[in-house]
Amino acid sequence: GTLQGDDINAEFFDMEIKEKLPGLLAKVSEDARKLVQKCPIFLFGRARQGKSTVLNDLVQALGSDERPAKEHHYKACTQGVEVHTWRCKGWTTPGVEEELLLFDTEGWELGKQAVDLLDHCMQRAKDNEESIGEEVLHQRLVLVLVLGAEN
Repeated sequence: GTLQGDDINAEFFDMEIKEKLPGLLAKVSEDARKLVQKCPIFLFGRARQGKSTVLNDLVQALGSDERPAKEHHYKACTQGVEVHTWRCKGWTTPGVEEELLLFDTEGWELGKQAVDLLDHCMQRAKDNEESIGEEVLHQRLVLVLVLGAEN
């Protein structure tokens, strides 16, 4: 079955807790919805491996003609971390409209550490205008290592 806030509310319908704490179920239902609505995806890899191309291909596979990430086939084009947001229905949870947060990262080279990019992404995720909570990052984070992509 699908996990939805209304399902949680229905489970507690006949229980005493509904009468004793009437606002609690609404809060739990909303928190459950928020947890399954955000899907952070971090794309990592060395420079010029096609991380932006993979991101754009994913957006097109979801039914869009857009290619939101800047691409270049011969030189690195992403500096720092760029966040692209995409809404879709049923990405990981059937029947739930979700928000994919696609983190396109600059490539790492000798002397740069992948762990620093991960830390930067984690900070951006927490500070992002949509503010991804710690629990969402721990439960829903997808890391994608791009080793080479071609159109």
